[in-house]
Amino acid sequence: MSKKKLLCAIFFLKKKILGMDEKSDTRENWRMQAFQQDESVQVTPEEVIRVYFSFDLEATGLKTKEDEITEIGVCTVVEQRDNRWIVLPETFCQRVRIKGDLCIAAQRITKITKEQLMKEQPFVDVLAKFTDYIARMCFNLPRDAERCFLGYNIKDFDGPLLLNEMHKNGLDVIKYTRQWRISHFVDMLPFCRNPKIIDATKLPRDKTGRAIYRLGEIYSVILGKPLVGAHGALQDSIGVLQLLLHIADLREIIVCDIKSKNPTIIVNFMQFVTKHTSEIKKITTSKKDDSVKKERTIDMFYFKKAKIDQESSNKPPSSISTTIPDVPSFPDIPTSSSSKSPEDAISI
Repeated sequence: MSKKKLLCAIFFLKKKILGMDEKSDTRENWRMQAFQQDESVQVTPEEVIRVYFSFDLEATGLKTKEDEITEIGVCTVVEQRDNRWIVLPETFCQRVRIKGDLCIAAQRITKITKEQLMKEQPFVDVLAKFTDYIARMCFNLPRDAERCFLGYNIKDFDGPLLLNEMHKNGLDVIKYTRQWRISHFVDMLPFCRNPKIIDATKLPRDKTGRAIYRLGEIYSVILGKPLVGAHGALQDSIGVLQLLLHIADLREIIVCDIKSKNPTIIVNFMQFVTKHTSEIKKITTSKKDDSVKKERTIDMFYFKKAKIDQESSNKPPSSISTTIPDVPSFPDIPTSSSSKSPEDAISI
């Protein structure tokens, strides 16, 4: 067999094993490909100063308090002291079984059906795998290396959605998130609004004439190509990471904001978790207080009514009215001396 035929056979065999044939979904292809970089570039654990977990969530809708997570995707890049950014080859992507319904709009955007989700694991099990992935990526790294969550619009959507889902599943949010040891919450959306990063005139406009800062639009303008497999959890997280690695000014702005004592855009992760958890508790306690108040008002109403009835029944005799109402007078019934039998008295 010639060398050319042997290489072709190996190529097609690899595609068959990995499930990357032409008919397979592009999302699965992306899951296998991840990042293509030089294999000679290796991480020096002692030189790592920060780890960035670029994550994205897909959900049943846009309401962070009511909707459920359908997919979690994460990829990782490390920052070294020599100003090198190295992408780790292992990624994480897992779909989640939902309890409610999946709207048609979410199915159309994410290409995920409820039948597919019902075959997946529940949220708690997927979250455990997500936690295990974070631990594996940081296993050989220095303990003082900072861990950061990176994403697009994660401050307003992905972050609250994740914390609300944890609370709905009965998890202690603060205790559970503390084991991740995440220090910062890096949202790329405010940075991409900076005119130094992107020219807003190149972005598409909505009906009111405002620029649309969606991830796919930002990606196509900066990298000059569409984001393949957009609205997939892993694909979006990889797209965010590619933006970070492509724009040197963006990396410098983010690093400077992390190092500053008073960061302007980047948020402390545990402070974000604590604040959001306190808001969740306020909402739940207010609902409980309202139900308790309703029960108390109903109980007090019946208690007062029963007390009034008891007081009225236990009044002393002097206070009871002795007046007898007038009885209407009826005409006298005529009586006859002769006695008749009942049969004779009946008149037909």
